[in-house]
Amino acid sequence: MVVIEVGHKMKKLFLINSEIDRFEMKVIYGAGKEGQLLCKKLQEEGLEIDFFADSNPQIHGTSILGIEVVSMEWLKQMRDRTAVLLSKGYQEQIYSMLMDHGIENIFLSHVENGMILDD
Repeated sequence: MVVIEVGHKMKKLFLINSEIDRFEMKVIYGAGKEGQLLCKKLQEEGLEIDFFADSNPQIHGTSILGIEVVSMEWLKQMRDRTAVLLSKGYQEQIYSMLMDHGIENIFLSHVENGMILDD
């Protein structure tokens, strides 16, 4: 695992088969284009994604790429059992929002051109 400091907060960049394996559920926050790209790449690498989480209430309970989209409330209830994976888009804002909600098992990624980069 690589850790970088951004402002006053620590961020974890994940590698496949890193410490996220110890969590019961893997959730990608953000069900848009970037989140879907991350999901496809992780699935290619053999990592099962259990849910998407998204701030858009209109898509809660729907499926994207065959994966259910859950709300922030659900995520807060499951925070101790869940690794939250962030795609490249809006990482700073989403990271801060999740931390404000007490969700700390946050892992960042950089997917570009179908490749996961670890900086």
